[in-house]
Amino acid sequence: MPLRDHFRPPVWKQASWEGIHAMLTGMITYDLSKILPDDYAVEPRVELGPYFEMDEAGAETVALPHIIDSELENVAEYAYEVLIFDRSSNNKLVAAVELVSPGNKHRPEARQAFVSKCSALLQNCVCVSVVDLVTTRSFNLFGELMDCLGSSKSPFTKTSPATYASPVAAAKFATGHGSKFGRIR
Repeated sequence: MPLRDHFRPPVWKQASWEGIHAMLTGMITYDLSKILPDDYAVEPRVELGPYFEMDEAGAETVALPHIIDSELENVAEYAYEVLIFDRSSNNKLVAAVELVSPGNKHRPEARQAFVSKCSALLQNCVCVSVVDLVTTRSFNLFGELMDCLGSSKSPFTKTSPATYASPVAAAKFATGHGSKFGRIR
């Protein structure tokens, strides 16, 4: 699936960012399922917060209308991720691909919540990849994550690219010896 700026014309008029992000989680899951060893399972996770509802009979789910920028404070509850589990270790979560949504970049609290989530994953020995395709807000959540972890190394120069995907190895930041969090398990 080619990555295009789906927050500006002409793509944003053809499909919503919510649909594209949801499809990306499915595509990443599909591609990983073909290459991961048999002992690993991969699952997409999409949480739509208050903008998703089910009818009373439970027979039909309905996505509410596309939201406008002034309503983005609730979009911070959106979560798009792909999780990888090690079946041989009692389905232990070993990796996560976290897709940034516009709501993750909207307010300082939302940015901090996203960074804290990724930091907690890393501290629990879960590898994390941050995928940021949001071009309408210029915050670099990967850079903020590196700052939170006390890392002075960044793959970016002073200005980060409009879109990026950056993996972080969990062992470096996990609780243990040689990291700011203690000894590596």
